[in-house]
Amino acid sequence: MARFFDSEHAFTQRLSELGLDDIKQKFVDLKWTSFSVLAFVTDFVPGTSSPDIFTREVITPLVGDDPAVVTRWKPLLKRLFVEAYTMAAHDIQTRTEGPDPDEPRKMPNAEREHRLSTLRRKLPGLNLEGELQPSYHLIDICSAMFESGNVSYISWEKCTKRDAEILSRDDAKVDRVWKPDSEGRIREVSAANPPKLEVGSDLLLRYALQRRGLALEIAAVCDFNTHELWVQVLFDALLRPVPPGYAKVTWNQLRMADKEVFTIVARECRGGLRWSVGEQPPFDKALRSAINDPSVRLLMMPLAALPAGSPASSSAGAAVPPGTPGTGLSRNQRRKQQARQKQQQQEQDRAAKRHKGDGKGGGKGDGKGPRNGQLMAGKSTTTSSGEPICFNYNLRGCPNAAAGAKCHRGWHLCAEPGCQKAHPMSEHRS
Repeated sequence: MARFFDSEHAFTQRLSELGLDDIKQKFVDLKWTSFSVLAFVTDFVPGTSSPDIFTREVITPLVGDDPAVVTRWKPLLKRLFVEAYTMAAHDIQTRTEGPDPDEPRKMPNAEREHRLSTLRRKLPGLNLEGELQPSYHLIDICSAMFESGNVSYISWEKCTKRDAEILSRDDAKVDRVWKPDSEGRIREVSAANPPKLEVGSDLLLRYALQRRGLALEIAAVCDFNTHELWVQVLFDALLRPVPPGYAKVTWNQLRMADKEVFTIVARECRGGLRWSVGEQPPFDKALRSAINDPSVRLLMMPLAALPAGSPASSSAGAAVPPGTPGTGLSRNQRRKQQARQKQQQQEQDRAAKRHKGDGKGGGKGDGKGPRNGQLMAGKSTTTSSGEPICFNYNLRGCPNAAAGAKCHRGWHLCAEPGCQKAHPMSEHRS
């Protein structure tokens, strides 16, 4: 409500809706250009004050004292003033009790369209339609951030586009929740769940982050070009070639870096987000500094590649959502790999049972046969990172861990030079 209350464009639009275009210039001359100004230009209080006060302090300055003219304009002007007075009362109540954190204030449509038009003139190389038009909900989130002065992280899933918002109106889910009203009484209210974005490719992620930057500028939080510098840093890290032995930067790393940047900006903008003409927005200044923060850059560094099939590499891959670029194996490939590992584990269990049934001391040898070191001559005894490889797993089977896992003797990986895959030497295929 506060943004509509202060918006000059929303006030001008309302004058046209009420048919007050003929005296619109008079409002400009008197500098009564918003509801917030009109509500306090007179001492008249609807329902309690004398009507003569309203006539003398509002109608006469606008249209004069000709009875015929006053009779024509008085109903429309009184309706306009009552609307402004009601908005003023609501704004004071909201500022006193605090806004609802679950419902961001909506920016007036006239104000939103005016700022979009201004942004189109500023960025002629971008077509702010389709994929690059941020949803109204995303703009309202950024606008609420500016109003409250508290920086909060805007996740990638919230960076929706206007076209998807339009198509999801009929399919939007509405939940019934219990929450207190302005008087403290618990009531059941409707809470709509806005649509969330499914980011499934690098291009869609790029569009989403650009929409976030556009929404931040529309809400006067941050300059779009500054936010675009950060987006470019993210994609440079994602697409940068990595040295041998290192893995490419994942989306999880980018997301952690993105959250870290917002955390640093929030720490630097404790004093609020408002700024005056000619000043650099606080969010803008803090973002430029956070981009080069060592903690942010460290999160986007390539990580050393782990041996294939190791528990650490499996857990690292599972942390990325399925279908995300850079996630190694597809769902069917992972299912087949798990089936092979299960089959290998069963074969190892059977081999261990046979080995155990050869007689007492059969597994330790009688000193006449070749030792493990002799059988492993010329083979890889350690992984590329210097960790030991289990001899028993490669020679006769080891029941203490699955293929690709690690037991107390070492990793269950192939000891053939240059292989180190999750199978014993007996299954190695050159």
